[in-house]
Amino acid sequence: IQVDVTIDAELQATLVKPEEAEQRPDNAKVFRDELLLAITWISDDPECDIDMWIENKETGEELCYKNMTTSFGRLLRDIRESDTAGGRGEDLPNLECARIDRSQLAKLSLWINVFKTCAPVKVLLIGIRDGQRQEKLFTMDVTEGDRAKYRKNKAESKAWRNIIINGA
Repeated sequence: IQVDVTIDAELQATLVKPEEAEQRPDNAKVFRDELLLAITWISDDPECDIDMWIENKETGEELCYKNMTTSFGRLLRDIRESDTAGGRGEDLPNLECARIDRSQLAKLSLWINVFKTCAPVKVLLIGIRDGQRQEKLFTMDVTEGDRAKYRKNKAESKAWRNIIINGA
């Protein structure tokens, strides 16, 4: 699977390039202390929607489409919020992004949810820290999303997958 990930001007403006971080000390700390997580996906279902849920295991606080700003991060883009599901719109179809405070990673759990689909989904998880990109590609072999219905019992549903995140 090959996925072309482009970043629109609004999202690009929130990112700090490594070369700029050296010249702008106010941004250098932000860049070093954060992890950028992004997911993109391909499915035969044009209306497929995948979501990131990042939970603080100690407090239960969740970063997701329902709560886009938390004490440990910010969801920069949710596909439903940007109205690009199913290929509508030209900005960034099938891409969701979050900025995470790396000092909080030991307390966090990342879950990927198949919110809506009628076909299996290939998901590409992208992590960027200190200018280095890491990727994990996996398939979620489900034919029905759960619309986050199992969010309290994620491990009991095939529509959820727990991913170990590192980035300290």
